[in-house]
Amino acid sequence: MLIEEFEEEIKKKKKKKRIFFLLIAIILIGFTILIMYNHFLKENVIVQNKDIEAKEELVIFYPGEGLKLTKTTLKIQKDRQEKTKIDLALKALKELKAIPEGLTLYEFAIDERGIVYTNFSKHLIEETKEPEREITVVFSIVNTFLANMPNARAVQFLIEGQPIYTLNGIIYTYNPIFYNERLLED
Repeated sequence: MLIEEFEEEIKKKKKKKRIFFLLIAIILIGFTILIMYNHFLKENVIVQNKDIEAKEELVIFYPGEGLKLTKTTLKIQKDRQEKTKIDLALKALKELKAIPEGLTLYEFAIDERGIVYTNFSKHLIEETKEPEREITVVFSIVNTFLANMPNARAVQFLIEGQPIYTLNGIIYTYNPIFYNERLLED
């Protein structure tokens, strides 16, 4: 009888231990889920706030009908560096067929007078043979750059690091070129 009571006592203790460990496991799992849920909520709130507050417009000018330029805007993340904005603008201009696909902007700089010096690859000359194409390419670049660079007043073209008088005989590019409103669609 003593042995039976002892065995029953051991079974009760084992059962209590199992229940105790099961409760601890449930509490730990619940606590872990709560922490993960709160962390997930915080991340979503931050991302949503960034998406709402951190957007600005990138203005792009591309050829429309005839010699007119059409204006469009892209939403981009706010506070991007000027280099990133210009790279995005050039990518958009290529997608819109406003500038030659193979065109590369090696570098650009803006001086204290607001002149943007752009150093393009020779594709700018090679792929703008027609007069209309030369006009729309030059002013797509000029108007896009000046619309997106607040301190810029004019664009100076360099090809492979050298100033040129004209791309193909239509526009005089040896001096800086200013924004051209007359080419914009009404």
